[in-house]
Amino acid sequence: MTIKMLEMEQGSAEWLELRRLKRTASETATVMRCNPYQTPLQLARQKRQLDPPTEKTYAMEFGLANEPAVRKAASEYLAPASNGYKPAVLVSGDYLASLDGELGDSIMEIKC
Repeated sequence: MTIKMLEMEQGSAEWLELRRLKRTASETATVMRCNPYQTPLQLARQKRQLDPPTEKTYAMEFGLANEPAVRKAASEYLAPASNGYKPAVLVSGDYLASLDGELGDSIMEIKC
Protein backbone atom coordinates (compact mmCIF):
# COMPACT_ATOMS: atom_id res chain seq x y z
CA MET A 1 0.00 0.00 0.00
CA THR A 2 1.34 3.43 -0.95
CA ILE A 3 1.80 6.10 1.71
CA LYS A 4 1.61 9.72 0.57
CA MET A 5 2.79 12.73 2.55
CA LEU A 6 0.33 15.59 2.09
CA GLU A 7 1.14 19.29 2.18
CA MET A 8 -1.44 20.58 4.64
CA GLU A 9 -1.47 22.12 8.06
CA GLN A 10 -2.87 20.05 10.89
CA GLY A 11 -6.00 21.72 12.25
CA SER A 12 -6.81 23.52 8.97
CA ALA A 13 -10.29 23.22 7.42
CA GLU A 14 -8.84 20.96 4.71
CA TRP A 15 -7.26 18.68 7.35
CA LEU A 16 -10.44 18.56 9.44
CA GLU A 17 -12.47 17.48 6.39
CA LEU A 18 -9.90 14.81 5.47
CA ARG A 19 -9.88 13.59 9.10
CA ARG A 20 -13.66 13.27 8.99
CA LEU A 21 -13.43 11.06 5.88
CA LYS A 22 -10.53 8.82 6.94
CA ARG A 23 -9.80 6.40 9.76
CA THR A 24 -7.23 7.50 12.33
CA ALA A 25 -5.23 5.86 15.12
CA SER A 26 -7.00 8.13 17.61
CA GLU A 27 -10.25 6.33 16.82
CA THR A 28 -8.91 2.78 17.23
CA ALA A 29 -9.91 2.35 20.88
CA THR A 30 -13.45 3.46 20.06
CA VAL A 31 -13.75 1.12 17.08
CA MET A 32 -12.45 -1.77 19.22
CA ARG A 33 -14.97 -0.89 21.98
CA CYS A 34 -12.16 -0.13 24.43
CA ASN A 35 -12.91 3.60 24.83
CA PRO A 36 -15.05 4.15 27.95
CA TYR A 37 -15.90 7.68 26.77
CA GLN A 38 -17.24 6.99 23.26
CA THR A 39 -19.09 4.18 21.48
CA PRO A 40 -18.57 3.20 17.84
CA LEU A 41 -22.05 4.57 17.09
CA GLN A 42 -21.17 7.94 18.64
CA LEU A 43 -17.98 8.07 16.55
CA ALA A 44 -19.90 7.22 13.37
CA ARG A 45 -22.49 9.93 14.13
CA GLN A 46 -19.71 12.44 14.78
CA LYS A 47 -17.90 11.61 11.51
CA ARG A 48 -21.18 12.07 9.62
CA GLN A 49 -21.63 15.40 11.43
CA LEU A 50 -24.90 14.25 13.01
CA ASP A 51 -23.55 15.02 16.49
CA PRO A 52 -21.33 17.92 17.60
CA PRO A 53 -17.57 17.32 17.91
CA THR A 54 -16.15 16.22 21.24
CA GLU A 55 -15.54 19.16 23.55
CA LYS A 56 -11.88 19.80 24.26
CA THR A 57 -10.87 19.01 27.82
CA TYR A 58 -8.27 20.89 29.85
CA ALA A 59 -5.82 18.03 29.18
CA MET A 60 -6.42 18.27 25.41
CA GLU A 61 -5.94 22.04 25.44
CA PHE A 62 -2.78 21.68 27.54
CA GLY A 63 -1.34 19.13 25.13
CA LEU A 64 -2.11 21.23 22.05
CA ALA A 65 -0.64 24.34 23.65
CA ASN A 66 2.58 22.59 24.70
CA GLU A 67 3.32 20.37 21.70
CA PRO A 68 5.40 23.00 19.82
CA ALA A 69 7.73 23.54 22.81
CA VAL A 70 8.05 19.79 23.45
CA ARG A 71 8.69 19.14 19.74
CA LYS A 72 11.45 21.77 19.75
CA ALA A 73 13.07 20.37 22.91
CA ALA A 74 12.84 16.77 21.65
CA SER A 75 14.26 17.79 18.25
CA GLU A 76 17.21 19.54 19.89
CA TYR A 77 17.88 16.46 22.02
CA LEU A 78 17.27 13.73 19.42
CA ALA A 79 18.46 15.41 16.23
CA PRO A 80 20.67 18.40 17.11
CA ALA A 81 22.40 18.49 13.70
CA SER A 82 19.14 18.77 11.74
CA ASN A 83 16.37 21.32 11.31
CA GLY A 84 14.30 19.19 13.71
CA TYR A 85 11.13 17.18 13.52
CA LYS A 86 8.27 18.71 11.56
CA PRO A 87 4.53 17.88 11.76
CA ALA A 88 3.41 15.65 8.89
CA VAL A 89 0.15 14.37 7.42
CA LEU A 90 0.25 10.94 5.78
CA VAL A 91 -2.51 9.11 3.95
CA SER A 92 -2.76 5.53 2.74
CA GLY A 93 -6.05 4.25 1.38
CA ASP A 94 -8.74 4.83 3.99
CA TYR A 95 -6.21 5.71 6.71
CA LEU A 96 -4.81 9.04 7.87
CA ALA A 97 -1.87 9.68 10.19
CA SER A 98 -1.18 13.12 11.59
CA LEU A 99 2.29 12.89 13.05
CA ASP A 100 3.58 15.32 15.65
CA GLY A 101 6.99 15.03 14.05
CA GLU A 102 8.74 13.45 11.09
CA LEU A 103 12.43 13.44 10.25
CA GLY A 104 13.53 11.06 7.49
CA ASP A 105 12.48 7.58 8.57
CA SER A 106 11.93 8.63 12.19
CA ILE A 107 8.58 9.74 13.61
CA MET A 108 7.54 11.45 16.85
CA GLU A 109 4.23 11.33 18.73
CA ILE A 110 3.93 13.76 21.64
CA LYS A 111 1.66 13.39 24.65
CA CYS A 112 1.78 16.21 27.18
